[in-house]
Amino acid sequence: MSDAKWPALAIQGIFLAANISFLLSGKNNVFIIASLSVLLILVIIQTFSKNVRFLYLYPVNNSIPTPSYDTFILRGLILASVYFFYIGATESFYSFHGLEIYQILIPIDSLFIAVVILFIILFPRLWDQYLERFNRNYINNKIQKYFFVNVQGNNIQIENPQLFFDNTIDKHFEHDSFFNKQTGHWLQFIYNFRYDAAEELWDSLLQFAYKWESINVGKRIHKGTPYYFWGVTCILNNDIDKGFLLMHQGLEEDKKTHKKNNPATPGYFFVTMDYEQTGQFFRNKVLEIADFVNNKMTIYRTSRSGTLHLDRFRIRFLQEIDLIEVIYYFVYSVFRLKRFEDLDSELMKNAYSSLLQLSLLSDICLVIDNTILNKKLNKKEYRFIDHLVFISQKESLNLSIDNAKDFNNNMNMDFAGTIDKILTSNYTFKDSTKPTPIEEDLLLAYGIRNHSAHRLEEQIIIHNNFERLSQRLLNALFYVVEKLY
Repeated sequence: MSDAKWPALAIQGIFLAANISFLLSGKNNVFIIASLSVLLILVIIQTFSKNVRFLYLYPVNNSIPTPSYDTFILRGLILASVYFFYIGATESFYSFHGLEIYQILIPIDSLFIAVVILFIILFPRLWDQYLERFNRNYINNKIQKYFFVNVQGNNIQIENPQLFFDNTIDKHFEHDSFFNKQTGHWLQFIYNFRYDAAEELWDSLLQFAYKWESINVGKRIHKGTPYYFWGVTCILNNDIDKGFLLMHQGLEEDKKTHKKNNPATPGYFFVTMDYEQTGQFFRNKVLEIADFVNNKMTIYRTSRSGTLHLDRFRIRFLQEIDLIEVIYYFVYSVFRLKRFEDLDSELMKNAYSSLLQLSLLSDICLVIDNTILNKKLNKKEYRFIDHLVFISQKESLNLSIDNAKDFNNNMNMDFAGTIDKILTSNYTFKDSTKPTPIEEDLLLAYGIRNHSAHRLEEQIIIHNNFERLSQRLLNALFYVVEKLY
C-alpha cells in the first residue's frame, strides 16, 4: 500500500477538529455530536481491523485504483460525518415539518455508547473473518478485468487484453469493438496535437495483440482498427510514408477478415480515394485529396478539351480491380504531390529537391505506363515506347515509333533543353511537324520515365517547373483514362 493515495485520516482530522471547536465554543447540537460520533466509529474500525485499505479513500493495487466494499464504507461514513456537520453548523436542524427534531431523538450519549460497543466487538471481527473474502474477490475481479497502459505518463484504463482475447477467439468483429473503445483516449491526444503519444497508444495496444497471437499459434486477432487509426495519426503529422504503410497493413487485416480483396472498410476507402463513402473517420482527408485531383482535372479539361470528370474517373479508374496496385500507387503519389506543392517554393531550389521531385514525377509516369499496359492484349510489349505507339494508333496521334525514339535521343543529349522546348511548345519532330499539347504530355511522360530510370543528377529545370511538369503528366494520365476506360 506504499503507493496508495489520499489518506482518509487527513479529512477525518480536519472534521474532527471542526467538531471539537464547535463543542468547545458551546455551539453543540445533536448533529454536531452525530458527526463526531461517526468519525469516532470510523477511527475504531480503522484501529481494530486488519484491512489497511480502511485508511485510504483511493486504495491502489498494482497501480490500479480498485474501489470495493471497504472503500464504499469508508467514504460513506466520511460523507455522513460531513453531512451531519453541515446541518449542525448551519443550525438547520431545529425544525422539520414543525417538529423539534432533537426532542424526538434518543439521547445521543446512550446511542453513541451502544454503537461504539457494537463496532468494537462485532464489526472488525465480522469483517476480517467473513466479509473480507467478498471484498478481496471483488478487488481481484476488478484487477483482472481491467488493465492500465502508461502512455507518456498518462495511465489509460482498458479492458484486460488477455482475458478479452481469450474470450473472443475468432470473433474478429468483437476485436474491432475492443480497439474502437480506445479511440476516445486517442482523440484526446490528437486534439492536443500530441501525435507521438497517440502513436504510442496504438503501438502499445498492438503489442498486446502480437503477444497473444504468439502464444495462441494459429489464431488471429483482427487488427485493422489500430492500424487504421495509427495511420491517420501519422498522416495528420505529415508522415505520409509511415501513414500509408499502416493503412495498407490495416487493409491486409481487412482482406483476411472479410475474405475479399476489396472490403468495404475505411482503410480500403482511404487507399483508393473513395470520397463517396461516408463510413470512414478520415473522409475529410480523402475529400481534400479528391478536391486536389479535381482541380488538376479541371485544368486538363480546359487546356486539352477533355471530357473526363472526377466521378467517372472514380468509377472507371479508381474502382478498377485489375489496376488495384496501380491505384494504390496513384493515391500515394497524389498525397506526396500535394505535400510538395504545399511546401514553400523557396525550400525547393536545391539539388536534393530536384532528385525528390524527379522521383515523384517518375512515379506518376509509372502509373501512366501501367494504366496503358492494362488495356493492351499483348502484355509482352511492356516498354513505354510500345505503349505510346499503341495509344497513338488507337487515337490517331502523331506518336510513331520513329518520333518517339527521336524524342528520347534528344532527352538523352539535352534533358533540360528538350523539356524546355516541350513546355514552351517549341519542340518539332524530324519531319518539321509539332506535337499537339496532349502529345507533348505523353512524350514528357515517356522521356522522364526513361531518364529517371537511368540517371541520378540535379536538374534545375525540374524544381523551377515542378508544378507545370506534374500537371502535364496528370494530363497524360487523365487522357489515357478518358480514352481507354
